[in-house]
Amino acid sequence: MLHLALAIGMFLPGATTCAFAVPVTSLTIPGPIAPPTDEDTTRMLLDEVHRLQTMVDLMGEELARSRIEHAATARELDELRQFIADHHELAQDFESYTAVLAVAEEAARREAGEAARVRRDQQKIDRQERFLEARASRAARQAEEQRLRGYEDRGFLPIGQDVFAGRMAYSYGTNDTTVTTVGWRPRYGRYLRSYPDMEVDFSSMTISGAILNATEEVRNIGVAIAFFDDQGNQVGHSMVQVNNARPDVPYPFTETIKMALNGPFASSTRYVLYADPIE
Repeated sequence: MLHLALAIGMFLPGATTCAFAVPVTSLTIPGPIAPPTDEDTTRMLLDEVHRLQTMVDLMGEELARSRIEHAATARELDELRQFIADHHELAQDFESYTAVLAVAEEAARREAGEAARVRRDQQKIDRQERFLEARASRAARQAEEQRLRGYEDRGFLPIGQDVFAGRMAYSYGTNDTTVTTVGWRPRYGRYLRSYPDMEVDFSSMTISGAILNATEEVRNIGVAIAFFDDQGNQVGHSMVQVNNARPDVPYPFTETIKMALNGPFASSTRYVLYADPIE
């Protein structure tokens, strides 16, 4: 603070000289202003970017509204042009214009209603056809299952190409090792036979079964039968041929085959060689 005292002397003509002191209030002299820091500069720049981004967003919204208003105005202009064209075509009779327009709209509604009715009718027909197809497919499947069950009930199983084979029986021959004797035993009142010791001849086996044609055609059928030991080796086979096999008629067969095994076979398989319809 600097306190100053101002002495003012006033000299007036015809007056005596006077002097007085006027006190002056205290004066504050500010110091030097500090330059802005980097943080202040960054904050100022961010504030400016935010302000500009806000202005851009507002201008974008205004542009979008302008485009919407322009599209609406364009539609109204097109409608107005169409109205003017229709008005010129129909002369000055606006009532005729509205009547024609109403007729056109009614015709369009009728066409739309007719198209919807046709579409509904077609959908109903399609649903009915799908239902009938599904029912027919289900009935055919049930009939086929019933037909197969009928074969199974009769002892036949499918082996391919609509050929069925019945259950098979197998028998081996025997070799007698002692002489058979027949003696009379009064105590029992009848003859008694003393059975000798026997050995099973596994080199020869008799098989018996049946083949069935499960189609509606008369066919020539060939079926192969193979036998295997416990190691999976084939030890015997037979081929059954049935000519002119009629539908659903079982054809029995009995054959004796040679076996390459000194014991009973372990497994067997059957498969169709051919099943040719007769021309």
